Amino acid sequence: MKRVQSFAYAREAKVDKLITSLSQASPKSVNLNEKIFALTDGIIGSIAFGKIYGTDQFKDQVFHNVLGEAMNMLDSLLAEDFFPRIGRIIDALTGLSDHARPKPEQEDLVDFLTRLMKDESNSFRITENCVRAMLFDAFMGGIVTTSTTILRAMSELKKNPRRPQWLGKPYEFYLERFEGSRIDFRRSNFNLLLFGVGRQI
Repeated sequence: MKRVQSFAYAREAKVDKLITSLSQASPKSVNLNEKIFALTDGIIGSIAFGKIYGTDQFKDQVFHNVLGEAMNMLDSLLAEDFFPRIGRIIDALTGLSDHARPKPEQEDLVDFLTRLMKDESNSFRITENCVRAMLFDAFMGGIVTTSTTILRAMSELKKNPRRPQWLGKPYEFYLERFEGSRIDFRRSNFNLLLFGVGRQI
């Protein structure tokens, strides 16, 4: 939990950057797909790999398109069939070779996995290929699926907007709103997600 909280600055900085770019673009139309993709790339890149990768290193939609095609291929067949040399790409994107250095001040996912790989006292052995596979999963799963989920949620809100006045003080931390409610907030009832149920339990 402490490790997740230690990267709060990265999440806040990327969300702030997104909000700023959206407000500056007003009243023009915005390609939300690109903005959300850059947001998730920034957050996952900062937390897992120590810096932003794809959207800054590649121009325009190139990086986004490559990840999209890779996800489509992974849905149907094994990645090894299409990416026989994926190790080099993962090394370049994640900076695996850059992490062969003394212990940094802020340890990211690559540093942690590299340390495990070098630690011979473990009962299990992590190889470089294992590290690449885990980083590939973190990169693909973290960026593509997260941005897709956010985009689908945004499109659903656009199609079916909810009126805040129906919610009753939606922007206030108001615990009493749930008194007398039949909602079981300790189970899988998602009606309370709107209010950040995790903070209110």
